Amino acid sequence: MKSVLEVGVGEASWRAFSRAVTRTVKYTGVDIKQSDLDLCKAHFPKIETHCASIYDLSALPGGYDVVMCCEVMEHLEEPERALRELLRFKPRHALLSVPHEPWFMLSNLATGKN
Repeated sequence: MKSVLEVGVGEASWRAFSRAVTRTVKYTGVDIKQSDLDLCKAHFPKIETHCASIYDLSALPGGYDVVMCCEVMEHLEEPERALRELLRFKPRHALLSVPHEPWFMLSNLATGKN
């Protein structure tokens, strides 16, 4: 694996994964919120970041071995369109996840979120 693209860095725990791979793997993070990218960059300065919509990733160079998109699709009005945009990069591997309800809601309740 030489390059990873994570779309929707947000508050995801995948940033911890990035710490392990940034020394040998090019890691790129994308989010629509600049504040989330700033937080990511503060913890992991070697990560390349881009502020962009999941619906238009045309500014990215491509060539990613892995494309990740975790805990994002459930927030989108057009998830099929977003998935097409992610797969346009023709990654060797894709990792997508959505929360498992109702456990996600219960864990948020338990921690005082939402």
